[in-house]
Amino acid sequence: STLREVERRDRVPYTRWIDAGHVTATPGPSIVYSYIHDRILADAERYRISAIGYDPWNAKPTADLLEDHGLLMVQMRQGVASLTGPCKEFEKSVLAGTLDHQADPVLEWMAENVQIKSDENGNIRPIKPDYNQSAKRIDGIIAAIMAVGVAHATIPEGAINYEAGSLFV
Repeated sequence: STLREVERRDRVPYTRWIDAGHVTATPGPSIVYSYIHDRILADAERYRISAIGYDPWNAKPTADLLEDHGLLMVQMRQGVASLTGPCKEFEKSVLAGTLDHQADPVLEWMAENVQIKSDENGNIRPIKPDYNQSAKRIDGIIAAIMAVGVAHATIPEGAINYEAGSLFV
């Protein structure tokens, strides 16, 4: 119910993305977790998802519920320890042109917003360019990077072959 207001404030075409099926809006003026849970469970069945990466910060009830429904929940904290390897794999796919994101305009917009923070040891993680700019969303990029991490954590070594085809997000 706050969509139009948020769209004007952020100057981002959320309504267009919703109408095109790229974004799903939850009903009401605040987050409806039961709606989100139902959507995740439906998508998990539709796309045969067996594992989901999640940031444990404030996500325990959702992770427990999804686990109770048979999904493997893989903790992925948002620091360099969890994200460096998947970030580097994701970056390789982007640079090699093998990342297939189906020309999703939301992911393209988020890719424009993301920056990489590195440390002296070569560890990296994605960040917003300015944390206080609320319209600069990067959640889809982080989710894609986490998906790469989950794949590496749950699929047997050698079964992921990026060179044989595209990485599909």
